Order: sequence, then C-alpha cells, then structure tokens
Amino acid sequence: MKGISDIIAMLLMLVITIAIAGLAYGFISGAFTARTRAISLSDSFCVGTTGTAIVRNDGRDVIRAAEQTLVSVDEACTEPAMSDIPAGGTVRYDFTACATNRYHSYRLIGPANSIDITFRCA
Repeated sequence: MKGISDIIAMLLMLVITIAIAGLAYGFISGAFTARTRAISLSDSFCVGTTGTAIVRNDGRDVIRAAEQTLVSVDEACTEPAMSDIPAGGTVRYDFTACATNRYHSYRLIGPANSIDITFRCA
C-alpha cells in the first residue's frame, strides 16, 4: 500500500502544477491582449498652416478607422479623415487650414488607449 500512496501523491502534485501553469498562462495572455490594440504618437509638427501627426499602431492587429475617434480641443483646423492603421505600422494625419501663432490640441481615442496630439503653427 505504501508504494501506491507515493504514486497518488506524485500524480496529485503533477495535476496541481499543471493547473497553476494554466491559470498563469490565462492571466498573462489576458493582461497583454489590450496592448495588441494600442496606438502611440510618433511625431507631430506644423508646416505653414498644415499640422501633421504621425500615429503608430503598437500592436499586432489592424486598427480600423471606425475604431478611432478624434476629439478637437480648439476647433482651429480642418480635421483629417481617419484611416486604417496597419499592425506595427504608421499613418499620417494632416490637419489643414490651421490658424497661425497658436497651439492646436486634439485627442485621438483608439480601441485600447488614447493619445494627445499637440502642434504649433507659426
């Protein structure tokens, strides 16, 4: 009987170890899922009366135009149409007819986060 108890104890420890590993994998994969849909601002600048923002998709999935919302803080430029951002790629948004001698601020809301876009047209 003593040999059977050792085998049962070993199997029980193996099952517990596999269960803990499964829970850890589920937690970690869930924690990084949102990051696959994140955006970041690579650069923003103004030339003349045209402000430009270079937005990067930091994730592994395409971010569709319909998943992005641009919120204007000062309404001083003509806002660009949203474009799909390829996975790991960038897109250029041009804000036209911007007023000069002032800062322009926008917030771009993506599926997982939002970024602030600010530029000054001289």
